[in-house]
Amino acid sequence: MRKIKDITIDEIKLGKNWKLISQEDFDLPMEEWRVEEKSTFKANDEIAYSIISVTENGDVFAGLQIKEVQYSDYGGDFCRYENGKWSQVGLVSNPNALITEDFVANPLDIDPSFNGDGQEDFRKWNRDNFKKWIDKLTD
Repeated sequence: MRKIKDITIDEIKLGKNWKLISQEDFDLPMEEWRVEEKSTFKANDEIAYSIISVTENGDVFAGLQIKEVQYSDYGGDFCRYENGKWSQVGLVSNPNALITEDFVANPLDIDPSFNGDGQEDFRKWNRDNFKKWIDKLTD
């Protein structure tokens, strides 16, 4: 069984999504959580979306946004690939943390957190911005 730490940058670039497999030990670091690649999901599945995070100065990082598919609020837990490894974002308070904007590669149609405010297609906005920045992502 694969773990988050086994996900490659190339897989992020392809915009893959993964299903989290039930964990027996919730105290495990996020990068040790088990996942399987999926293309279809149920509303109560936990999903790990491929994302890229772009800083104010244009630096680009690979990441994962982890949430329950049916949860209507945007967000969840985040994991970032930085300095050659995956780690959970936000575990340690960092007043100097870079401000980023995150773009999801392949938001699900059944995920209500991407319904937007009716003014724009939030799924398309995420996909378009992911594609716009993905070439700047390096290992």
